[in-house]
Amino acid sequence: MKLGSFLLGAAAASDCGDITSSAGFQSVGNVKQPSCGTADGTSCKIQCASTHALHTLDSKITATCKNGGWNYGKYGSGDNKATPKFGCCEKQITSYGKAFSKSKINRKYGLKYVEADASMALMAHQIKMKNDVSEGGYSFLLAFEGLVPADIVFETFTRFDVVSRFDDDKTKQTLVMLASRSDYESAANKSRFDLTFKMRSTDGTTDVKAFVDNTDYTVRQYAGRATHWCPGNDAIDNMLQPVPNKFSSFNIQVFGQTKYGKTIVKDQIIEILRRYDISTIQEIRDSAETAFPNLVSDMNALEDIWDYHVGLRQGSSNSKEQEGFVWDRRKFAKHDAYDFVDTEGWFERPPTIVYFNSLNENNRVQKFMIISTHIKPVSGSTDMTTEDEINHLQQVYEDAVQRQPDYTDAIIAGDMNADCTYVKDPELLTLYTDPTSQWLLDFDADTTVKDTDCAYDHIVLKGDNMKAAWSNPAVFDYQTHYNTDQIFYEGEAITHLVSDHFPVEFTFA
Repeated sequence: MKLGSFLLGAAAASDCGDITSSAGFQSVGNVKQPSCGTADGTSCKIQCASTHALHTLDSKITATCKNGGWNYGKYGSGDNKATPKFGCCEKQITSYGKAFSKSKINRKYGLKYVEADASMALMAHQIKMKNDVSEGGYSFLLAFEGLVPADIVFETFTRFDVVSRFDDDKTKQTLVMLASRSDYESAANKSRFDLTFKMRSTDGTTDVKAFVDNTDYTVRQYAGRATHWCPGNDAIDNMLQPVPNKFSSFNIQVFGQTKYGKTIVKDQIIEILRRYDISTIQEIRDSAETAFPNLVSDMNALEDIWDYHVGLRQGSSNSKEQEGFVWDRRKFAKHDAYDFVDTEGWFERPPTIVYFNSLNENNRVQKFMIISTHIKPVSGSTDMTTEDEINHLQQVYEDAVQRQPDYTDAIIAGDMNADCTYVKDPELLTLYTDPTSQWLLDFDADTTVKDTDCAYDHIVLKGDNMKAAWSNPAVFDYQTHYNTDQIFYEGEAITHLVSDHFPVEFTFA
């Protein structure tokens, strides 16, 4: 995580050493902090460098030396292996004070807004630039003294873009960054222009006029075209307001030594998997059990952020398969894993379950499991083998919760063969009609690469948090996205060499 430039300032020189020199300090990225060593109990006040300010606007944060590392209280702990959960933003060039204070800013028309009603408010202020800007643009942060309701959105016109919004529940502020567009990246010192934007309710929940009548805000000017509400430190934005995690389930048809050995095909699989933060893979067939670990090793050669788990080789026939999992270890940590013990003989290939913890405390879903499955395909309108296997995934989920009661949020995903000749009617699936199960993909979706039109692959959610946090379910058509019909291995287009299934995906927060 990039933390901008900040220092741990001394509460007393005898406690933290001489902060005017580098002696006695260790560097952690851009952080300089006193060496903690064995001096347990040492306490230092956290300060930003002169060009930066703490994003919390809290000047009383202290760090305490504990067990050889620094502890920052509610902001977390940090040492050479862990970055503290706070940071500094670039300082503003100037602040215009409260936007509705006549003594601080020349408001357009001398009013709080140009016009307003219950549904919208058009805001306009005349800004006087603090310095010359010849290139690189400039930005203005609107810091509201109260949380702006979620139904109110911000819209701009020709000069600015809305680049970031953060609703800070701790300080009860909403921060909205407006950055200049490319056609307006230069401005002369003391030049004047209108800072104009619209606040609009998307569904009429909030009376916008009443809100702006009763809520002040500060306008802060920054150098450069900011990309986040915390200029110069996008890691803070990503931590406090994390980007939704992207999940995929991908049957990589007969993935083993042969497919791994086709380098251009293997590289295309890697490119697909790197689109996601966490994935499960079906149909790993490799008696040597090295193809999948080598695949993850190749992913780490490009960016060393991936961890993995592989289930047991299973199957009642000679064809044994494994379920694989790969995830961004900066975002998730494996808590536990096991293969379902199928004492009743319900499954051709018993599912593999992995429990995960989110490493970002601001994600809604903190503890969850993934149940990965490859269901046996059996045709016939009266044969219920495939349907029965799918329905017994409910018992797998219940068994997994019994083993880890804190992990009730779940993603059940995989090649379920849940369409066409294998499943006569989704309504015959008790897992489908179960009100506690959320199926994300319609049965008219096509998850196959070939000419068939079947929704074989599915994602089913369990648990209140997971069912409330999902968005954007889709089938990822890598054939079109990467134009794989024009990429060849030994004269053959690689589309069908990659797989006969497309990945299925969704995001969750």
